[in-house]
This record gives sequence, structure tokens and C-alpha cells, in this order.
Amino acid sequence: MLRTSLRILMTCALCASSAALAQEAAPSDKPMEVASLNLDRSLLLKLKSTSRSILESLKESSIPPVNTQGMSEEEAAYQEKMREWAMEDAEPFEIILTLQRRGRNVGKTVIGIQRGLDVLIPIIDMATSVNYAIDSDISAGTLSGFANSEENTFAMNVPENTYMVRGETRTLPPNAAILKDYGQGLGDIYVDLDIINELFGLRLELSYADQALQINTPQLLPIERKKLREERQNKFLANLEDDDDIIPPETEFIPNDYKLLGQQAANFNQNLRYNEDRKETVYNMAASGAGDVLGMSANYTANMRVDNEDGYDLTNLRFRGERRSDTGRELPFGLKRMAAGDISVRPPQLIDRSATGRGVTISNADLKRSRFFDTITVEGFGQPGWEVEVYNGNQLENFGVIDQNGEYRFENVPLSFGDNIIKTILYGPQGQVEEREDVYKIDNDLLPSGKTIVEATVLDSNQALFDVRDRGETAEDGYFQTVSVRQGLNEWLTPFATHTTANNENGRRNFVTAGANFSAAGGVGLIEGYKDVGGGSALDMRFARRFSGIRLNARSSFFNDFESEEANFDASAKSYEGELRATGSFRAGDNLPVSLTGQIRRTDFVNDDYFTDVDFSQSVVFPAVRLSNSTGTRLTEDGHATTDGRLSTYSKLTDNWALRTLMNYEVFPDKAFEQLRVEGRYNKDKLNSILQVERNIRDKETSLGVDTSYDFGKFLAGVNLNWDIGDGVDAALRTSMSIGPFGENGDYIMSSDSLTGRNAIRSRVFQDKDMDGLFSAGDEPLENARIAVNGSETEGADENGLIYKVGAGSIGLANITVDERSLENDLMVTKSPGGYATVLRPVTAPFIDVPLVVSGSV
Repeated sequence: MLRTSLRILMTCALCASSAALAQEAAPSDKPMEVASLNLDRSLLLKLKSTSRSILESLKESSIPPVNTQGMSEEEAAYQEKMREWAMEDAEPFEIILTLQRRGRNVGKTVIGIQRGLDVLIPIIDMATSVNYAIDSDISAGTLSGFANSEENTFAMNVPENTYMVRGETRTLPPNAAILKDYGQGLGDIYVDLDIINELFGLRLELSYADQALQINTPQLLPIERKKLREERQNKFLANLEDDDDIIPPETEFIPNDYKLLGQQAANFNQNLRYNEDRKETVYNMAASGAGDVLGMSANYTANMRVDNEDGYDLTNLRFRGERRSDTGRELPFGLKRMAAGDISVRPPQLIDRSATGRGVTISNADLKRSRFFDTITVEGFGQPGWEVEVYNGNQLENFGVIDQNGEYRFENVPLSFGDNIIKTILYGPQGQVEEREDVYKIDNDLLPSGKTIVEATVLDSNQALFDVRDRGETAEDGYFQTVSVRQGLNEWLTPFATHTTANNENGRRNFVTAGANFSAAGGVGLIEGYKDVGGGSALDMRFARRFSGIRLNARSSFFNDFESEEANFDASAKSYEGELRATGSFRAGDNLPVSLTGQIRRTDFVNDDYFTDVDFSQSVVFPAVRLSNSTGTRLTEDGHATTDGRLSTYSKLTDNWALRTLMNYEVFPDKAFEQLRVEGRYNKDKLNSILQVERNIRDKETSLGVDTSYDFGKFLAGVNLNWDIGDGVDAALRTSMSIGPFGENGDYIMSSDSLTGRNAIRSRVFQDKDMDGLFSAGDEPLENARIAVNGSETEGADENGLIYKVGAGSIGLANITVDERSLENDLMVTKSPGGYATVLRPVTAPFIDVPLVVSGSV
């Protein structure tokens, strides 16, 4: 009866307000009498937006003061009066609400209590719905727990009319909590929505239109985090079953044998240049090729020059062949690689930077530098029943549940080269999260335990395989050899030893070294001792690690009467060299990326001379421009020698235009700008152009340049024009192109892109009706079928079942499987359960027949 009367009064109030809105005259001065109303919030909002007469009537001085923050005085007074009226004689009743998150229902429905304008939610039921940790004593009217993380604690004591948020005790407002105790621990505490938002941080909002309680907090809820964990773990299990880097044992291997002479690909770069100052016209051509030659995968180059003074000149002709053992059967004695012809090798670092010449090199090092280094065991203790995940960086490596003894153990957790941050994350049932972390630094030169690497090189120093230049002999010419042996002991230590025979101005010298690569103290390093047989010795120490986001590299080298190409000779020989380098990146100001690098290097010589180089570089990326500056200072025994700098900017003006500037300057001994260069760069589709203006400030010379090129698809052509005030015009016309057997049927094609490093794969997919594994009469090609090469899908097969994929992948072993989703018959399977495998090499295209049969066939 009461509710019917209230609805009639509400209708009258709405009608009265509508009539007042329709009249242009001022509203009556007589206040409107409004009975007690049981209104929900949506009706109040509607009433508030349409009834000016009621708002005017609420301006009387009897209205108690209210908090007007975020609303007008009229609105505040109106809401306060409506609440006061609605609470009079209002009867509480149950309201059924669905729990929603981002428009979707989560958990079960929540039955709350509406009393007047207030809605109270059962707090224990709510905590259970979102999986928050909560302990309660209904008979005592108390509860406690934490929301989303153990730092966000809360508590409530209804008899004492208090609640606590993160250790801060507050007083409950009147009628903000109702205790419902049904005995035997059953019941709940119904709490005002605003108070629950304080306790839980959920940003709950009530939607009467949807009869829903909406959770609008940006943080993930424990139930959402649990769902994401399940998705990660399911993906992890799926990846275990489909690891593209592993060739299953039941895979059929299709060889891609080396040929005496296979198909070849070649690049041609030509340049025709005219110089006005020298009155010279020069034509240069560089040709490089790749393909199988003499049973090896070969690379070769030739350079020639033609000018109007000396005529034709073949300046360079080099050939290098390599044979790899991708399957372990191509080379003897467990070798993985052998190269012959024009080769280069890097000796130990204090002997020489590099050695080149005609010779042979062999190695049993793995061909494909895998990220994988070794495995470790991760174990620990925690609360029984908690979930555990193990990560290396952001990569999930394993997961499980802590056993009843409170222990967890994961074997074969992989380590990769570089920084390994092994995180163990423990998840409690109510959203508790505990994280543990260990760091493993794996240097690229470290080897797994038990792994031995042997590498050897023999060459004729500085002598090309085909000597097309008449050059005189130097002290560095002659026989050169180096051998190294490295042995992995564990995840932090790899000792090694080397022997090198080299020629220098002191004659033929033999060097031996011994040392180790190590990982320790949160970083990686090297220590190596050198001995010149019959001469001096040296010690080289290096270490690198990261401190608070700053990467530090340190090196110290001590020389005791030690002479080599790198250490110098006689009075110029080094006695000490040390270096410290620091690099770091951070964000400054309005989130601007900043990079800083500092380096200091000190070199002492046996004649007591020395120098110190100090270099600094800084770069900052603004919204429209990248600014970089670097300075270099040299200090000698005579004091400050020089300080030079370079300032550059790069800005993207539009999608097609960019501007680049470069300024070289001197700080000491003089202060001066030396050179300024401004470049405008234009790029659109296949057209690239650079307009350059350069001013040599010191010499007062100016030059202008234009460089334009266009990609015609089959070749790239460009023109370069430079004009200098003193030297006149320098003009050049250049072209580049490549040919290779990468057409539809293996035909030779022309391309502006280099083809010498490409490979391909050919395949035929068919239903093998006679089940002999061969494509023969009666077998049916499967049009539109697709294969995957190391997980990368091809286009669908043509009407003959043929697939041709250019750029099939990186060189080495490749796994070929059928994409079952592309097959019209779901019952078809490959005859080889693990698929097929082959070896990809440059300028080769192995052919793979993929016969399919209907599963269950005999």
C-alpha cells in the first residue's frame, strides 16, 4: 500500500515538473510538499534533470549544509533532501544483481539490500566472487583480509562501528553496514557500496538499467590473473609439442647434396664517374656470386677498373668455398665446418686484430648459434597447494604446484646467452603473489658443461688465392697458423688454450695463451695470459656487468717485453693499456628518451710516452627531432692535446621528407666550427633522393650535391652530382642488379635486390593412392594444400600440387610439415609421422615429395 502511494506521488511530481517546464512564467513561490519517496537512482537523475520547480523549492535556508564538491549547490541540496526524504519510513528489500567486468558476467549473482537510495552489498560474498582473501567471524561482526595484494589490507568491526584500510582506522557512517547472522557461522555483513570501494579498490558502480554491479578497476582481478596464467600455461604446453628447432626422430630426411657445379646467383654493381678537376673518367664494376662449386658452397668476387689513363685493370679476384655438416654426416671427425680459399681469422686479441690470406680453416663449433646455452634446476619451498611458474625473462619455462611437503623442483630450465633473469613466481589461492629472482650472466664465449670446441686455421698471410696484383713482400707475409681449444666446465667457467704462429718485423714468432671465460659477481669476463716463446709475456683481463641500468665494460692489459702487431714493437711497444666504458639510457623531463655513453682509455709505452682518450656522447629524442652530440679529448705527457666534437640532428618532417644536419667543431686548442652539412632526404615508393649542402668553415669552401636513385624492380639506377667551388663538378652514374634461379620454374630472373644469399624449396603434395611413396600414375595432386617450413607457411599448391617458396629460411636444417587446415579431407595424414627435413643452402632448391594417405588405410 505504501509503495503504491509513493508511485502515485512520484507520478504527480513528474507531471507537475513537466508542466512547470512548459510554462514560460516564473515558478510559484509556494514550496511544493513532497512525501517520503522510495526512489532508485535512475529515477532521481531523471527527476533532477526535468523538475526546476522542485530545485527552486529546495533553496530555503532550512536545507542542511552538504559537500558541494563536483556538483552545483542546487544538485547537492537536492540529493541531500531526497536522501533525507527517502530514508523516512523506507523499508529495506533484496535486490538481485549480476557481477559484470568489461560488459561480461563474471562469477555468480550477488543479492544485496536496497534501503531508500542506499544499496548494501554482502562483503564476504563479494570477496569470494573476485577471489580476494578474507577471514570473518559473523557472530562477532568482524572481518579482515587483503585485496589484490598483501599490502592492501582491510578490516571491519561492526559492533565498534569502525573499518580499517591499509592500517588506517576510520568510523563507519550511520547505516553503512548491516550484520546478518543466521548462526553456525552462516551469514554476511552488508556494506555500503562506497565503503566496499574503499576496502577493495574495485571501483564498483551500480547499473539499474542492467541490474548489474560493474567492476571498473583497471587492475587485473585474481580470477583474471588466474585465467591469464592458464592461457600462458596451455600455450607453453602447445609449444612443447610443436618446437620448430627440433627435428623429431621419426622425420624423413631429404638430402640437399653439394654439387660439382650448381646453379649460380650474381650481383653486379657498376659506377661510371667523371671528375672535372682531374679531367678523368673512371668505370668501376664489382661482381660477386654464390652457388655450389667443386662440392662446396662458394662465394666469389671480382673487381675491375677502366680509366682514360691506365686502361683496363683487374684489381681483385677472390674465391671462398665452405662445406658444412648440418646433419653430422657431411664431414669427418665430427667437424661442423670447413672453409678453403681466401679466408680470414681472428687470432688472440693481443697478437693481431685479424689475419687474411689463402688457406684452410676447420671447426667443430655449432653452425647455428642457438640462443640455448645449458640447463639448470630451479627448486625451493613455499605454501603447499600454491601455483608456481618459472620464467627466463618474460618467457615461461615451466609451471606446477607446490607439493604437500612445501617443495617445488623444476629440472632442465634453459639458460640462453646473455642476461638470464630466472624468476620464480608463486601464486596463492586469493591472489597472493610472491616473486623470487636469480640472475645468470652467460657470455657468448661460455660453453655448456662437457662441450669441447676445437678450431684451427692455416693460411699464407696477405696472399690471395688468385694473385692479380704485383705486390712486393712485407714482413707480415708468410705462413700463419692458429689453433684454439675450449672446454665447458659449468655454467660459469670455460677455460681455453691457443697456439699461434705469426710473422712480423721480428721474424717468425710462436705465441701460446691460456685463460678462461667466466661469469661471476653478476657479470661476465675473461682472463688470458700470453707468452711469446723466446720473448716476453702479457696479461689481458676484461669484465662487464650492469649496475642500476648502466652497462660497464672494463679492460686492463699488462705487457712485459711483449711485442706483436697489436702490442707494437721496440720503443713504441705498449707497457699498459686500460679502458672503462659506461652506457646508460633513461627518460627525462616529459618522458624524453636519453642515452649517455662515456669512455676513457689509457695507453702507456715502454719509452714512457702515454696518451689518454676521453670520449663522451649524448643523445635525446624529442617528439620531432633526434639530437646527438659527441666529444673526444686526447691527453698526452705534454698535457691537453685536442678536443673535438660532432653535433647531429635528424627530424622527420613528413611521411616522405626528413632533415639531417651535421656539425663538426673544435674545442681545443682552438674554439671553432669546422664543417657544416645539411641534408634533405626524400623517400617515396621506389624513389630516393638526397640534397646536400656542405660548408667547410675552416677552408671557406662550399659544395652542393644531389643523389637520386630509383628502383625499377629488375635493377636499381642512380645519379650523383657534386659541385665544389674549387674543384668543379664530380658526376657519377651507377646501377646495380642481381640475377638468380628464382623464377616460377627455377628460371633465372633479374632483381634490384641481392639474390646471392637466397635459397628456395620445392615441394609436391599429393594423395598417394597406391601407397608406394612416389608420385605415379593414379596419384592425385592436392591443389591449395600448404606446407610449413620451420613453422612458416607457404602459399597453396597449384593444380599440379606443386609449391615453390623462395626465401625458405635461414641456412641449415629445416623441418617441413603439412598444414592440415589446408586439406579438404580431414582424415589425410603424411606417410612420414614427423614430417620431412632437409638442409637449406644459398642458391639451392631441394625438392620434397609429400605423399598423403587416408588414415586407417592398409
